[in-house]
Amino acid sequence: MPAKRKRSKYGDVPEEAEVLNRIIDLKVQGVSAANTADELNADSVGPPRGDEWTRSKVAKFFERDDIKARIEEAE
Repeated sequence: MPAKRKRSKYGDVPEEAEVLNRIIDLKVQGVSAANTADELNADSVGPPRGDEWTRSKVAKFFERDDIKARIEEAE
């Protein structure tokens, strides 16, 4: 049986990195997680799991240490 492939962290793929950059930019601009989710859904940007972005999915990115560091650098 082949070894199970570990899922890379969201943002490791170029298309996902663009989405993360957008989420970070919106956060730095003071846009709420709920409004960020609405904007991503309006632009048909798919989330890592499920059919649409939610406030909680966006907010979970803000809990990641690497994302926290990037937000602090951008502020």
